[in-house]
Amino acid sequence: MEVARRFTRRLHELPSEELELIAGLFVRCEVHKGELLISEKDIARDIVFVEKGLLRQFYFKEGRDITENFACDGDGAMCIVSLFTGRRNCLQLESLEECVICSLLEHFVCRTGRTL
Repeated sequence: MEVARRFTRRLHELPSEELELIAGLFVRCEVHKGELLISEKDIARDIVFVEKGLLRQFYFKEGRDITENFACDGDGAMCIVSLFTGRRNCLQLESLEECVICSLLEHFVCRTGRTL
């Protein structure tokens, strides 16, 4: 529930009942160091929040590995273009250390966005 609280607090302070509903949409899991959460051939399906650890978003350009973003404790990461267009992704998301993440899946994002 703490991840949901940190996520929503940036936008608006919510009552406990509403926070509980949002917290139920998150899926918590452990990720190993070096694990690719999203590869360049994937279609992004979720928004990831880092509870503990460090993630890196990167892509390849002219054969070079380019880091676009880091996400650490309390941060979120997503491949927004792929998530909302449903097209393959050029960004990759990897774990730089053992992580605990919470994912908010695409179908919940879309459903929630329509009803707010």
